[in-house]
Order: sequence, then structure tokens, then C-alpha cells
Amino acid sequence: MESEQAKTIYVAGDTTLDWLQASKGTRRVTQEWCIDDETYLFHQWGGSALTADMIHALIPLVEPKGGWFVESPRLPSENVQPGDPNFHHTYSLWAPFPYGVKPPLDREKQAWRLEHFIGLTRSPVLPKPDSQKSGGGKPKHASVVVLDELNLGFRGEPDVWSPLLDQKPDLIILRMSQPVAQGALWERLIRQHADKLVVITTIQDIRRTSVQISQKISWERTAQDIAWELTYNPQINALAQAKQVIILMGCAGAVLIGRDEQKHLHARLLFDPFMLEDDWEKANPGAMIGSSACLITSIVHQILIHIEHPDFSCGIQAGISAARLLHKEGYGQRGAKPGQASLCFPQGIITQEILRQSQPLAEVEIQDPAGSLLVPTPPEKIRLQRGYWTILEERYTDQLSAVARQIVLEGSDSALRQVPIGRFGALVTVDRREIEALNGIQRLIGEYCMTPQKKPLSIAV
Repeated sequence: MESEQAKTIYVAGDTTLDWLQASKGTRRVTQEWCIDDETYLFHQWGGSALTADMIHALIPLVEPKGGWFVESPRLPSENVQPGDPNFHHTYSLWAPFPYGVKPPLDREKQAWRLEHFIGLTRSPVLPKPDSQKSGGGKPKHASVVVLDELNLGFRGEPDVWSPLLDQKPDLIILRMSQPVAQGALWERLIRQHADKLVVITTIQDIRRTSVQISQKISWERTAQDIAWELTYNPQINALAQAKQVIILMGCAGAVLIGRDEQKHLHARLLFDPFMLEDDWEKANPGAMIGSSACLITSIVHQILIHIEHPDFSCGIQAGISAARLLHKEGYGQRGAKPGQASLCFPQGIITQEILRQSQPLAEVEIQDPAGSLLVPTPPEKIRLQRGYWTILEERYTDQLSAVARQIVLEGSDSALRQVPIGRFGALVTVDRREIEALNGIQRLIGEYCMTPQKKPLSIAV
């Protein structure tokens, strides 16, 4: 590792030009022209460019003496037009949404969020990084390389990324989109840089591969499904060769899989005790651009403060906290009319949230589902019912009677901390079997109600 000279973080990858159309949020199918339907168009750089800007804004707050610099391909700051063939373009509709279910008094103004993604226009050419922008100076060696890959061509262009990897950086962060664990870039990274590679991907991108991972049944089942697939599924088990793998499950959770100095695999689940996958997003309508940039920047923050031993778990916590704040605050000015919305990524408040290092999620080691993925379970932690893992028993071994009494006296939220809690109307349960059964029934009824049915739904108990 470099210690006395300035260090460089190089950011590269797929870049998009995001066109954000602000309207009142009253979309309707009509052929009539209406003077009251105002709409305004804003734009910003997305993809790797947004990530680079975030890291560039973070560094002076962490290293004010100039110990780190950021370099990335230079992009024009003005005179860009929709449809410019030199860039990838995304188009989306943005509308006002409530800040939250019960917003505080100072957050009553609505936030601008993505209402509808219109589509993508691909560039026929991949821009070459002929020139760089940097925070000052140009160190010869890139200590950290960040590759923000969206499957828009970057992964298949070795002329672009080979010079970066030839520098033999100390650490490589790869944000990978579907198809995961494929392409020339991935093959080069896993063959030559696996011990320095940190992979960031999403559960949605993982599921687009040939995998069997449960969804919204229970945190335990989803976590162990991921561990199993990364062990035995040849489509994605190469991921487990990386130094660290972060699988993001929206704003409600993540799985961190990494190797220790003895090359043993460890898997950790970070989860919201009160929500399952997608529940946070359903409780906070609208969508957002930049959540992945929040996580990448938070991981980089941990590298800046502990380059020898970054705390990836802390980075995930702070990154998800920042993504939640981004979603709630939205782009631009809350409560503004479309013409004054000034839609753009709120860089200032997000970097400050990352620096706070909040921890909104509970954490637990994932019990090995098969006995060969993780470090052997200590004898004192082996359950009577081997193979059926519950976080409740993990947390409160031999204390369930006392916990039950405490729930009656104080309520589940106060008595049970860092344990999954299922809520189904007025029913509250912490039993994994009940949570899985009720989630399964809820999902079955939901699917039944989505389309007109001629036969009643029969449920046997």
C-alpha cells in the first residue's frame, strides 16, 4: 500500500446522460392540449460519472490535506442535447410524492421522485477516456479503481479498462449489472485480481441469472438461498472467489460475503427487522436514480479511513442509510413547481449522511445451509434442529421464555431488537415458520387478486 505519497481513486465505467422530465404527476391518456399541463426538462450525468462526482465531493471532507485524488473520463459540462449519439441517454418522468407516511412537520413539502422510466437510447460508440479530470496532481499509481458497469458496452472494451488493471491497483470495486459474472472484464478480474476485488450487485440482477432465490418469505430463507447459490450454482459461484461480495436488497437489506486471511468464507446478513425485501420501497412510493452511487461512495469512505482493513459492513449500513435519505428527500427542491424544481442529485446532504455512518439495519452471521460454504459452526452454537436456522434463536439461545414474558410486558418492538418481526394486520409474530407461512398465503392471495378469476381461491389449513 502507498503511504507517503498522494493516492489516486480512478473511476470508470458506463456513463449515461439522464434526462429528467418534471410534471405535476397527473399523467393521463389524452389527445387534448392543455395549458395547465406544465412540464420541464432537466439533465445530469449518471452512471460512473455520478459515482465519480460523489467520490470527488467526499474526499475533501475526509482528507482535507489532499492525500487522495479522483480521476475519471472528462465529460462536457454544457452544450449537450437529447439524442447526441456520443452518449447513452435515459429518459424518465418525475413527479411530487409525499415525504413519508407520517412526515415530520418540517418535511410536509412533497419530494420529487421518479414516477415512470421511459427508456434508454444507447450510443453506437463507447467514449474513450482520452483525457482526465482530477482533483489535483496525477499520481502514477491508482490505489483504488472503481468500475461502475451498467452493461452498456464498457465490460466488452478491454482497450478502455486494461490500462487501469495493468497498474495493479491495491483494491478494485466493481459495481456489476446483469448478466452477472460474465464478460471479458469479469474474466480478467476474477482470473488476475480476485484477492483485491469487491463486487457490488443487486438481488434483482442476481435473480435474472439461472438461480433459485426466494423472495419475501423470510430473511433467513433468502440469506441461505443466496449462500447456497454462490456455492453450488455454476452460473454465479465464481462470485465467491472475490475478496468481498455485496448483494443489495433495496433499502431493506444486504448480504455481505467475504474471505478472511485464511481464505475462509464468511457470510453476513444485514436486514431491517420490521420489513422484508421491497417493503421499504412500497412504503415510500416513487423511485430514485443514484442508490448504487450512495453505496459505492460509502464503501470508498471506509477505504479512505481504513485502507488496510475497510469495514465493509459499516459501509453497507451508511450506504443504505444514504439511499433512504436520497429517496425521501428526492431530487431538486421539495415542494417546488415543475419549473422551479431544478432536478439534480442532492450531493451535499448525501455525502454528509455517509459521513455520519448511521446503522439502520440489524446484522447477523448467516448459518451455513450445507456445511461447506462457511467456517464450521462452533459446537456451542449448533442448534438442536440442525439446518433450520432462525435469527430469534441465534439471538436468544436458552432465553425464549424470558423473551416471551418481556414481549407481554414491553411489546415486541422494545423487547426484541435485531430480530425479524412479521406484521399481518393486528397480528405480530417472530416465529420464522409463521412468518414464512403467512407471507406465502399473502403472496398467493395477492397473485389471485391481480387478474379476474372465475373460481374461488381455496386455502386449506
